[in-house]
Amino acid sequence: MEKKYLLLAMLVSGCITAQVVDNSSMNIPATTAVNSTTTTAVPLVSNVTSTTINIPNNPINISITGINPKEEWAEIKNSGPDTDITNWIISDSANHKYVFSGVLYSNASMKLHTGHGIDNSTDTYWNYKISVWNDDGDTATLADAGGNVVDKYTYNKSDAAATVITTSAPAESTAPSTASTTIASTSTTASSTTATSTTISETTTTTAAAIGHVMLSEVFYDPLGNEAKEEWIKLYNPTGTPIDLANWTISDNSGIWKFPAVVIRSASNLTIARNFTAFQSMTSCSPDVSGLTRSLNNDGDQLFLNDTNGDVIDFVAWEGGFNNTYPAWNTSAMEGKSLRRISLADTDTIADWAEDEAHPC
Repeated sequence: MEKKYLLLAMLVSGCITAQVVDNSSMNIPATTAVNSTTTTAVPLVSNVTSTTINIPNNPINISITGINPKEEWAEIKNSGPDTDITNWIISDSANHKYVFSGVLYSNASMKLHTGHGIDNSTDTYWNYKISVWNDDGDTATLADAGGNVVDKYTYNKSDAAATVITTSAPAESTAPSTASTTIASTSTTASSTTATSTTISETTTTTAAAIGHVMLSEVFYDPLGNEAKEEWIKLYNPTGTPIDLANWTISDNSGIWKFPAVVIRSASNLTIARNFTAFQSMTSCSPDVSGLTRSLNNDGDQLFLNDTNGDVIDFVAWEGGFNNTYPAWNTSAMEGKSLRRISLADTDTIADWAEDEAHPC
């Protein structure tokens, strides 16, 4: 079969002010496995009508032809000449951004999946762990490399009034900035004390097979003492190899913290503390890393673990998340206790987590 186009895509690692944390209607984070198979086809938003408006002085005719909020994908089609869409951006109403790279050939279509997968001649993957397209309505905007809006696609909850609008009206630039992750805010690298992680015998166990990525495994967000110094987070590496965490990030509703040079060993934990001395005083051990600058809100917050590419590797929220952004994540921990992972199967739901005694060492 003739290959219609070559499309390589990368996830924006830009500083996006209204990122995941501001999307109050977003679904629970979900992951699409590389080898997963869809057993039930979910159609495009029903009754979608398409209206194409000629753009003055713009021969390009690339449009968004559909969005499926259930299966989490958006589709674009090139009805014009072969077009290099490198640095073109598609974004939703919450300003999640995806940057394209490559050529979309004439009469070719491409389906962009939010989740994980392997790119092929008809599909490309965002490799994103958070749902993007809202079930109760959303607007997708396609902009060229100069930030000019090429097309917009809107659908609503009833699905009956979904429309496609092509426009040449100038818009606020959708070009990404250059921060180190897709979650918004100013990046701050704090002075940290580092050490490689050590294996801890109390590691959470499960009958399900562990998946192949580093996990958030424990969050101590409501200490009995000084909250600004005694909060801490623990990671776990279920894989068979050490993983270099240098320049990975942890982000919450208000900002980003960047990992220093540290390696988490295979089948090992790594504890990240707000303050080295306070952690030692509170526990009988030392943290692997200190200098965490993210404040963990007692009345709801969320954490994203991002790799060096800005991809979301793991996620957790508690008490509905900040401003009830994730109402389904209503789990919590009493003061002095931890929110702790109880399953390595990583279903990206609150079923993976429960209140427990703190295990800092």
